[in-house]
Amino acid sequence: MDKRQTKQFKDQKRKDKLAIKIAKKEQKDLEKREKEEFKSIFLTITDDTKQTSNMTVFSEHNFRTFPINSISSGASMKVFKNLKKLDLSYNRLTTLPTEMEKLQSLVSLQLHHNQFEEIPDCIFNLVTLQNLGLDFNKVTYIKEKISKLSKLKGLSISNNQIIEIPPALCELKTLIWLNLDHNSIVFIPKEVEELSSLQYLYLRDNQITTIPDSFCNLSKLTSAHLSNNLIKQLPNEFGKLNSLLTLSIANNLIEFLPLTFSNLSFDFVDIRSNQIAKTPDINSLIVEDSGNPYCQITHLENQGFTKRRSMRFFSTFKVKV
Repeated sequence: MDKRQTKQFKDQKRKDKLAIKIAKKEQKDLEKREKEEFKSIFLTITDDTKQTSNMTVFSEHNFRTFPINSISSGASMKVFKNLKKLDLSYNRLTTLPTEMEKLQSLVSLQLHHNQFEEIPDCIFNLVTLQNLGLDFNKVTYIKEKISKLSKLKGLSISNNQIIEIPPALCELKTLIWLNLDHNSIVFIPKEVEELSSLQYLYLRDNQITTIPDSFCNLSKLTSAHLSNNLIKQLPNEFGKLNSLLTLSIANNLIEFLPLTFSNLSFDFVDIRSNQIAKTPDINSLIVEDSGNPYCQITHLENQGFTKRRSMRFFSTFKVKV
């Protein structure tokens, strides 16, 4: 390798690093915006009490970061009868008492950063629950009883040890937000199409190899994050996802994009670090000319691509046509 080639190699490596840095920042900004949009469901827990006669009745309470190992099964739930939001995150809990199921006004329960190895059974009797968070625990599976939470809108069990998505979870017709990032999930069940209200899906950093055709029937899905898996291809009918605005499939094993990809108009797309060697022979895929000098997708015009500010196409590979 002569000096000129060495310099070109170093320059290219520097450009690649910058491109990845730009993409990561975009991803972080995007997630922040999505959480803001969803803040009415992912409720902020505050310490709020109100007095009723001689007894304090809690409507919201926060035990976050208290050094709690367990909650006594004999604890009275009377003072919590109107409790709507409860945060027990950052403790050392491994279980919850059955008396918790008496909290029939509870709409939000946060149990992040504890020691749960399974979802406590009492939770499945909280029929008013709309938001459940169990990030950073040791949960290995999701029980079939999850289907009993018929009003659930937000479910986050990221950074656990879950190996599969049970069909029962797909019975949650009201679910809008599902976060199962950083687990050991191998496949997406065909029943996923039954999540008729789903808008935000996070399945990053798992071991997923395939996406079922039924995935394309998620008509309300606006944001899908599937980066860092083992996905080899997207379903042929992927273009049916007409509501999809955000797609992150970086760091997979995808070799080509389906022809129906041209039916979609994105705000954000990240397909970095895949095995794509050739663009599909289509005429209307919209690619944003973002002004990024480090985007290495080449010869798009030869395939009839139109450049418009609608889709951001981050890439660290060269497209061959």
